[in-house]
Amino acid sequence: MPNQLGGADTGGAHTGADTIVTYPADVSSGATSVPPPTFPPGRYGRRRERHPAPRWALPLLIGAVLAIALAAAISGYRNQHRLVQVTVVRFVTGADQVRVTFQVVRPDRTPVDCLVRARNRQGAEIGRAMLRLPAGPRQVTVTSTLPTRGRPVTGEVPGCSAVRD
Repeated sequence: MPNQLGGADTGGAHTGADTIVTYPADVSSGATSVPPPTFPPGRYGRRRERHPAPRWALPLLIGAVLAIALAAAISGYRNQHRLVQVTVVRFVTGADQVRVTFQVVRPDRTPVDCLVRARNRQGAEIGRAMLRLPAGPRQVTVTSTLPTRGRPVTGEVPGCSAVRD
């Protein structure tokens, strides 16, 4: 009785006769090519060919990105020079107030609003005031006494901004 390989069935005993088995061609060598699958017509819709982007699209995209970056850089440069600089010179705390001395340097002689605040030991804000500095010299030193809702441990000026009328 023949076995699955086409040779005679020897019941598992080796007879010494060589059996030649042929397999399909080696697919990994690229010797054979597999045809693309064919699908039933109308079942999966129409396949669309991929159209390459127009030649002008990439240069246009690069130009737009560069124009946006340039506009952002110019805007940042202009606004940087309009910033108001503030430095706390000293602060003195009391039982229910803090006295903060700070220096303001403004880009021009416009009015400036400065936020002054006090914090307690836990870091909670216990006092806050907005001070309006009138138009005047570019550099000015200001001392402000701020009442608090408890014992302050620090007085700070997080920032000042030029007033736009």
